[in-house]
Amino acid sequence: MGEAINKRVAAEVAARIGEAAAGAASPMASNSARDRALAVILREHRHLASVLILFDAQMAEIVEGNKAADFTLLATILCYIDAFPDRFHHPKEDRYLFSALREAAARHGDAACIDLVDRCANEHRTSARLLNGLERCFVAFQARLPAATSAFVDACAAYTRFHLDHMQVEENDLLPRAIALLTDAQWADIAAAFEANEDPFRGGESRRAYDNLRRRIIDLLPERERAVMLQAEADANALGIA
Repeated sequence: MGEAINKRVAAEVAARIGEAAAGAASPMASNSARDRALAVILREHRHLASVLILFDAQMAEIVEGNKAADFTLLATILCYIDAFPDRFHHPKEDRYLFSALREAAARHGDAACIDLVDRCANEHRTSARLLNGLERCFVAFQARLPAATSAFVDACAAYTRFHLDHMQVEENDLLPRAIALLTDAQWADIAAAFEANEDPFRGGESRRAYDNLRRRIIDLLPERERAVMLQAEADANALGIA
């Protein structure tokens, strides 16, 4: 059963990499500000997706009795998903991409695009609420409270599915609208913000810190699962989005 789960993790990560490579008008095609900005956004999506899929698979193996809970690994994963989406990635989308796209959509009279931007922005706030519930479930799971395992598994699955669906909407719907409506000057501002690789609210906290945390997660994995994640990263490197 564990081998089947590993194959599922590899397949889902590969699917996310494929979506990133094919989506948003192939940002690897040139060195324009637009394409550089899209490449960073898709890379950040892929990094988050790979950790979330791994998280879900770890819980599946625990529930199926294939392994005992590794609380150090689970806590490190939670630390990553607490910090990366809501403190690093989403604020940059809100402050630079969404604000520019909302302005451009208003200029073009594109009410549907404004609604889409508002939906994605609201989902960023929902993400923080879901995370709070997930962390409470983890504490109960650690304490081995009655029914805590099923509650934590359900919270993990809901959080993972929410984010994968959210990123898919951004990649399939929102980014194509941005490509159609934003000016070169707007893309230059967005690219500068995303390429700075800094938390917009904590200027000194760079992407390197999050990459190091993700690397620690991979290092904590058993050898077979570590190989799955490393292969996924190698595939992404080959596509130019790692």
